[in-house]
Amino acid sequence: MTATSVNQNMTGVAFTRVEAAPSFAVGTIVRGNDGHDYIYARATGAIADDATAVLSEPAMTVAAGAGSWTNRTGVALAANDYAWIQKTAA
Repeated sequence: MTATSVNQNMTGVAFTRVEAAPSFAVGTIVRGNDGHDYIYARATGAIADDATAVLSEPAMTVAAGAGSWTNRTGVALAANDYAWIQKTAA
């Protein structure tokens, strides 16, 4: 997968970075230059790379399932990982 860059003035965003501690507020949304929105969220369980996820609000957590978001980090997420999740469905 090719990394996508942010088309907004926001430093430190790396769509392939997975973190144990948050670097941004969960729920932060940015638009990539690929035209997709990305949300910074915490995984509540394992989410395979390229797997869809369901976003729960207001906690801004994601879980594996038939949702509107997709893990595009290039690696599987584990419970309590923080990552940018790509919006892939309306």
